[in-house]
Amino acid sequence: MEALQSQYLSSSPLNPLNKKSHNATKPPPERISFIKASSSSTVSAPKREKDPKKRVVITGMGLVSVFGNDVDAYYDKLLAGESGIGTIDRFDASKFPTRFAGQIRGFNAQGYIDGKNDRRLDNCLRYCIVAGKKALEDADLGGNNLSKIDKEKAGVLVGTGMGGLQVFSDGVQSLIEKGHRKITPFFIPYAITNMASALLGIELGFMGPNYSISTACATSNYCFYAAANHIRRGEADMMIAGGTEAAIIPIGLGGFVACRALSQRNDDPKTASRPWDRDRDGFVMGEGAGVLVMESLEHAMKRGAPIIAEYLGGAVNCDAYHMTDPRADGLGVSSCIERSLEDAGVSPEEVNYINAHATSTLAGDLAEINAIKKVFKNTSEIKINATKSMIGHCLGASGGLEAIATVKAITTGWLHPSINQFNPEPSVEFDTVANKKQQHAVNVGISGFQKSSSEAFGSLAKLLHTSIGCGSSHPDCPNVDKSSTQKQMESGNEITEEAKENVNQKKKKIFVAGATGSTGKRIVEQLLAKGFEVKAGVRDLDKAKTALSEHNPSLQIVTADVTEGSDKLVQAIGDDSEAVICATGFRPGWNLFAPWKVDNLGTVNLVEACRKLGVKRFILISSILVNGAAMGQILNPAYIFLNIFGLTLVAKLQAENYIRKSGINYTIVRPGGLRNEPPSGNLVMEPEDTLYDGTISRDLVAEVAVEALGLPESSYKVVEIVSRADAPKRTYEDLFGSIKQK
Repeated sequence: MEALQSQYLSSSPLNPLNKKSHNATKPPPERISFIKASSSSTVSAPKREKDPKKRVVITGMGLVSVFGNDVDAYYDKLLAGESGIGTIDRFDASKFPTRFAGQIRGFNAQGYIDGKNDRRLDNCLRYCIVAGKKALEDADLGGNNLSKIDKEKAGVLVGTGMGGLQVFSDGVQSLIEKGHRKITPFFIPYAITNMASALLGIELGFMGPNYSISTACATSNYCFYAAANHIRRGEADMMIAGGTEAAIIPIGLGGFVACRALSQRNDDPKTASRPWDRDRDGFVMGEGAGVLVMESLEHAMKRGAPIIAEYLGGAVNCDAYHMTDPRADGLGVSSCIERSLEDAGVSPEEVNYINAHATSTLAGDLAEINAIKKVFKNTSEIKINATKSMIGHCLGASGGLEAIATVKAITTGWLHPSINQFNPEPSVEFDTVANKKQQHAVNVGISGFQKSSSEAFGSLAKLLHTSIGCGSSHPDCPNVDKSSTQKQMESGNEITEEAKENVNQKKKKIFVAGATGSTGKRIVEQLLAKGFEVKAGVRDLDKAKTALSEHNPSLQIVTADVTEGSDKLVQAIGDDSEAVICATGFRPGWNLFAPWKVDNLGTVNLVEACRKLGVKRFILISSILVNGAAMGQILNPAYIFLNIFGLTLVAKLQAENYIRKSGINYTIVRPGGLRNEPPSGNLVMEPEDTLYDGTISRDLVAEVAVEALGLPESSYKVVEIVSRADAPKRTYEDLFGSIKQK
């Protein structure tokens, strides 16, 4: 029991990509992360993934920690060797044998969580939401930029070892003291482990894979591993992944005390976490959240993302030995390292930095060292450090927080110290970066291995390397945009020839007429989110610069007035466009000919320009169903006049007929009453002249237009669309396929 408690609760792995060390759960699952700097390695690596769709890169990092919520400030504290461990003051811990921890103080979620939910949520959930949103900001996906990605291919996988422990504890107390009627209805939802991922996904509108993994200290690493595999299999373009934990409450502290896993150095808490020191006496509890934004290389490059590092591979296993104790020979860990190196295409000789699990437990620290020695025969070039010496063991979040520290070590060239190294173990034949930071050019860095409970079946290894550039925090590397990525690729960095060709290849564009209109803008945003190159045709360039993201490398803004004739439109559309989407409208005014010019002559001009250029795909968003009223023209004097005489309807019908006779592959989309609210209900699609009532969100109209581009079922069809709450959910193939061609 002595060995069990004091060592392997701390070695219990909750995360896959980070390093952590735990004592109170199971022993052997391990996980590792590798990060490789952009400098060339001295040993040629084995086979590595070359397909940009399957290569996984890190584009953003976010955290909540004992050192605050800013990644750079967090790493600055680590480099300074500052301890975040102190006396617990969140509750009265005076009767516990351990009365200190890496407790977060002064946490503020303002701007990230609304006041009502901020008061209601468990800290485990609050930490996750803030860290996740900060990671998105770091990935240049804050604010309106988030609307440019395909949210159906974006997922969330943030795990936790303990879940909403405070909510759970409060619920049990209410039951015992006051009866079941006093249990909050939020008890179950906020206590279960998947709610962190679920709430973040709901807030962001991410509809891709969403769940959690709970494998003690290995949790974060498992999440990174699973998230990367979702991307590699094409199930997601982007994943938010990591871990969150908030267990520094009476029941959490008491549970680990009962396992005898914790240090009891109450007289000097800041020196209590001392990995590899002969006088270590257990781990120190910590808390927080660490989250990465992971994307396919192809997706990141298309949107011009700031690429920080690359995930190379991973592995999972179990040492099948004991619930909390590790194998003394480190066999489970060493085999996991070997598998992850093989999967990542990395030679052991390339590794020169390890951010270790290092929990400060008697058995765990040495078992981990023995495992490393099995894999790496020459230890003279490898430096090892321990993040937990300063922030404590953050359980399910430790892997996430340590992965961020590993990435920062690579991008800054500085390793943070392992503090409290007073009386080192003689068997630790590595440079542990004792007590003082060191400058070090990392070739390949491993971010920890974790031990997980026997139910979790394993540990995993993760590998990362900086393949394209440093993050924006690096003094020599401002933000990495597409152009700097291109330069680095040309200079022989880690990007393969295949990826180079992927970027250099000239892509065909989608031309959108009326791109600054209410519907046109949404079409542009959804096209960009789907990875299309877009040419936005606008009348007013100044308005376009504020309405559209002019700095997006996949977006080109051109002047295009559909009323000025087909020759000028030929110049605007150009020979690099393969399809045209018409979403034109016009401003309110007294020009009685404007509706006719735009709805009829403008559409005709676009079709003629397509014929001259050989563009063979044309999609029209027609307002014929609503006769202008739902297009915001109900008070437009010109529309009022023309509607009275039925001329607006005539103009639209003639334009549609011209498209049908053009020989171009067309899809004419007639939406019902247009709304600016988010989509609600399911799409209803019917043949022409069959829908007479209903409304639809402009966002959903834009989605229909974008989906029609790639569907053969949509060719040569006129469809009328609305959304209804009672309509069944159907695929676009099914919807378009049900409409007969005229």
